[in-house]
Amino acid sequence: MYEQGTIARLRFNEQNVFLLAITNISAQEKGYSAQCNTSDVSIALDNLWHEVTTKERVGTICLPAIGSGL
Repeated sequence: MYEQGTIARLRFNEQNVFLLAITNISAQEKGYSAQCNTSDVSIALDNLWHEVTTKERVGTICLPAIGSGL
């Protein structure tokens, strides 16, 4: 599992694609529990913004709506 705020960078059709772990997932007795709140989303998006603007030198980020399934 990935810690909240973890960013994976993939190269797809000559473009960089970033995958971002937003939800905290924890092991439970009978499976897993996924919890996410406003501060989780804020921390993850701050990490993404920092990663992209400092390492990729890009000023614009396009994100699908969170929870849209895109």
